[in-house]
Amino acid sequence: MIQNHFTKNQHVYWYFDSVTKKFDNIYNAVGWIVVKDGNEFKPVTSLSTNQIEIPLKQLSRPDVIQIYPGKDEMVGVEFEFMAGEEITVKFGEIEYVCGNIDNYIAFYSGFKTENKGLIVVDNFYSDPDFVRDFAMKNLEFNPSNYHKGKRSKDRFILDGTKEKLESIENSDDYGKIIKISDNLWWINFRSRE
Repeated sequence: MIQNHFTKNQHVYWYFDSVTKKFDNIYNAVGWIVVKDGNEFKPVTSLSTNQIEIPLKQLSRPDVIQIYPGKDEMVGVEFEFMAGEEITVKFGEIEYVCGNIDNYIAFYSGFKTENKGLIVVDNFYSDPDFVRDFAMKNLEFNPSNYHKGKRSKDRFILDGTKEKLESIENSDDYGKIIKISDNLWWINFRSRE
């Protein structure tokens, strides 16, 4: 779960309500970005990656200025971007490098809805390679003294994970669990029909 609005720059805050994959490595983001200017928060002028301007649609977000006070409610944004790219926010003549928003890609990647034979192993997430890559690059892993492998101090849980697992466990149509060995379980995620 994404719990803060911080960027790599102390003057810029953001949050994205949705991030959806358009094609290949291109995503569409909808949310808000504010720049702190004194005691006020203001909308961005433009966005760029690698010094190339990103087409930006600005949206009214009166809900945001209730939390981050300002006079201009056009702090909402919609834009397309490439995963992994650092986003630069422009405010007037000042540019702030704010980082990438790959954590939002992973957060909103969701689950595949097709029926699968092995839900945990086979396509549980809609973009499992990206979720794994994000975890490997962004979560700090340390050896565990009581389990084999490494553990992360950080937690990153996609909204709906618990509910997805519970729906398998509690459904009449899904969830026949077969023990293969002490460490391997097969979950039948196909309809009984």
